[in-house]
Amino acid sequence: ATAFLFLLWALYKPFVRRIEQRYIERMSAAEKPLQSEELLRQTQGASQVGRLKHDIFTGAYLASPEFLRIFGWTPDQDKPNEEMFRERIHPDDFSALQEVSSKARHEKTGYVFEYRLVLPDGTIRRVCTVAQPVFSGSGELVEHIGTTLDVTEQRQAECAICHAQADLEHLDRATTMGELTASLAHEIIQPIAAAVTNAN
Repeated sequence: ATAFLFLLWALYKPFVRRIEQRYIERMSAAEKPLQSEELLRQTQGASQVGRLKHDIFTGAYLASPEFLRIFGWTPDQDKPNEEMFRERIHPDDFSALQEVSSKARHEKTGYVFEYRLVLPDGTIRRVCTVAQPVFSGSGELVEHIGTTLDVTEQRQAECAICHAQADLEHLDRATTMGELTASLAHEIIQPIAAAVTNAN
């Protein structure tokens, strides 16, 4: 009986090992997307990059937690809708953004647009959205998937550099004017001094 069990185990052992291996592979494959999603969440949070999917047919939006944070919403808040966007996007930029996205839908293309957000505390943030089209098997536009980047600090740094350059140009002009004034004063004083010396 023991010999029979050993023989039976010897026959089924490779089969059992294959099943174990497949199970391990499936578990590893199931964990990889979760690890990738966690890495994506960490990367988006660190770089202030959010993702948004807009279904063209239903009008529904699906946003990443970082996208919601950029717009001043909490990640556990309801899914964003058109009215919520209207409340956050600067009034001077909202119609232009609608025009750009409408044109992209009509032409079945993506778009890039930079605009301002007005947060509930009155803070103004600058963001840039890059949207890519997604097509069905029949070539019909079904959604736009967008990446939104908070570029506020970049624009503030660019502004500070522009102010510093303007200050340097003003200082350079003032220095040049000072040198010119000194040169003119020298040219005027020399003949007067010579005339005074000759008069004495």
